[in-house]
Amino acid sequence: MLELGQELAEAKNIPPQLMSFTRSDVPDLQSFANSSYDLVSFMDGAHHMPNLEKVKSVLMEAERIAKPSGMIILLDPVRQKTAEVTESYMSIPNQDYFERGLHSFIRDFHDSLYASWTTDELFKAIPDKTQRQWVQLIPFGFPAFQIIIGLPEGQQTLFPHAGLAKSRLNSLIPKGNESSWQMLKFTFQW
Repeated sequence: MLELGQELAEAKNIPPQLMSFTRSDVPDLQSFANSSYDLVSFMDGAHHMPNLEKVKSVLMEAERIAKPSGMIILLDPVRQKTAEVTESYMSIPNQDYFERGLHSFIRDFHDSLYASWTTDELFKAIPDKTQRQWVQLIPFGFPAFQIIIGLPEGQQTLFPHAGLAKSRLNSLIPKGNESSWQMLKFTFQW
């Protein structure tokens, strides 16, 4: 994945000072300086950690290397309440994965859903001693994923200002994705 990321960055002419790739153990990022990043993200990895203390140590390292003005974002699937709900949810993307020839991904996706943390469990991984306000976002209706955000130090709300005008925001949505955007917007409004 690191080689592929490097190839894609080079193909898109992304300068090395904007994107670099390093192999490291996520709970121990000692090779990264304190307060050195504007954004630290941990995507689809929390459910691979053996326990919540390890997830907490990842968030503590993320807080250490994020600038005080930076943000921390963790995104991970949600473990559903029953196996029936999980299996039903699995059937939605499985056909697409199958048609694309991603047969091994189907098994990985299945295992990830069962290994995921509940929203209550993952919330407990937020560091106790922190300078940040932390926010957990869970879509309304069917919570397929969860996002934990460590806000910049001193910021108390996720949206400190009104944001983009609706016309400007709508211009950022790629053609053909308007209905997906509306659904995502609806889930977060609830």
